[in-house]
Amino acid sequence: MSSSPDQVPKDQPLCHENLSVLAKSLCDRIRNDILRNGRYGYLDLHSIPAGVGYPLAKRLCDSHAEITTYNSLNCMFSLKSPGWVHKAAYSWLLNEHHKARDNGFLTESENMENPLFDRPTFDGFPAPYEKTYKRSDCCIRPSSGGTMPSIVMETGGFGTSYECLLSDKNL
Repeated sequence: MSSSPDQVPKDQPLCHENLSVLAKSLCDRIRNDILRNGRYGYLDLHSIPAGVGYPLAKRLCDSHAEITTYNSLNCMFSLKSPGWVHKAAYSWLLNEHHKARDNGFLTESENMENPLFDRPTFDGFPAPYEKTYKRSDCCIRPSSGGTMPSIVMETGGFGTSYECLLSDKNL
């Protein structure tokens, strides 16, 4: 019995034989270009259909330390293996959040209502991004009923292509 890429269980190996030929070739390329080199870097793949890119982004994000994105509007799959700059973003945001509270810019209540998240995932976007999956570097995401906006932070230029940053800004 075969399953579509959307139905491959998470406990199966990343490149299970039931994945499409395109998904398998993407797995091989990702392994060779990013995962095996042990260094930071990024990989952008264009014209990847939603039936392949979306489940592959979710699978890689669940299985590895890499940060994956699939943008269904422009069919772009991106993977970045974070370096120290990406890891420093959350630390910087955490320090700034504490300073904002300590200096009175945020009240204690506002500070508590706006928690920080390291490498959060975003899924379930409305049309035209319904098959988009995004894992960001860090974010401030207000608790329900909060009055502050969500702020998603991406560390660009060093480990992400400019094109990928531009395609993600509308999510």
